[in-house]
Amino acid sequence: MGLFDSKECALCGEKAGMFTKQKLQDGFLCGDCKKKLSDLSSGWKERTISDVNEHLQLREANKEKSSQFQVSRAIGAGGSLEIDDAHGWFRFKIGRDYQQGNAQVFGFNELGNFYAEIHYDAYADDEDNDGVPDQFDPDSRDFNRNRNTMMGAMMRAGELNSQSANMFVQASGLAQYFRSIGSQINDAGMPAEVTDVTMVVGTTSRFWPEVRLRSAYFGSGGSDQQRLQDAQQTIQALMQIRGGAGGGAGMMAQPGMVPQQGMGMAQQGMMAQPGMVPQQGMGMAQQGMMAQPGMVPQQGMGMAPQAATPASPSLCPSCNAPVNGAFCPNCGTKLS
Repeated sequence: MGLFDSKECALCGEKAGMFTKQKLQDGFLCGDCKKKLSDLSSGWKERTISDVNEHLQLREANKEKSSQFQVSRAIGAGGSLEIDDAHGWFRFKIGRDYQQGNAQVFGFNELGNFYAEIHYDAYADDEDNDGVPDQFDPDSRDFNRNRNTMMGAMMRAGELNSQSANMFVQASGLAQYFRSIGSQINDAGMPAEVTDVTMVVGTTSRFWPEVRLRSAYFGSGGSDQQRLQDAQQTIQALMQIRGGAGGGAGMMAQPGMVPQQGMGMAQQGMMAQPGMVPQQGMGMAQQGMMAQPGMVPQQGMGMAPQAATPASPSLCPSCNAPVNGAFCPNCGTKLS
């Protein structure tokens, strides 16, 4: 058989066109049957027709979940991450699945690894294409601007380079959830500009091992600064999902937030932050908190019950031997 011979669809038996077909490990799907697959699923070249049938059964069963989904909060630009705290579900408000009313619903316990990718441009700007980077070209608008001035201007415009992006990431306290893609220094030896921010969300469902959210997630026209802020907000929400929190109980306490009386941190579903001060009458253990540097318990509560410091032993008046009880263990003298 030649390279351009027609293929038969393993599902419907119709012709699988060369430019529209989906290749499987043991066959092909035609363009129409290919559209039955979830548009957020992946890895089909390594899957079989048996996997396709299983996947389609899951998609059919998902329709009921999708109809029952109650959006309690939506995260990111356009609310692209939707969370149902009542059921413990989440889904993505993007793509064909959502438009057709059958966005794949994931349980909180199906959340896998997640992180944000910051992509950098390897090439310096050269507005007149003369081979001289704008920073070193007397004919460019950027000439003679020092790095701090340029960085400040970029941040005001919402455009970031590696320096300003790193400042944002460090200030967020979530550095472990951000990854750099590409060199942070461009070909002119200057801080590379940010070209995109991608949110990557993994699940334990084998047909959806990884969902990558780029411009469709952050929306058109968003600045780099806004995209990083959306990524930060999304990461915080996913951290709450991973902890099994839901609704109002799923808050992460921020610096300066004080829990209400009679209610512990664990009861409120919060994580204590540096500088947070518990209220009176509540112990650290009662609040479910881990003490942070600089946290000082108030009166009436302690970090944990402390064992009493043993008293120094007395000396026997007869033989000067150390005595801890009512009688001297050396000579038997009774202490008054």
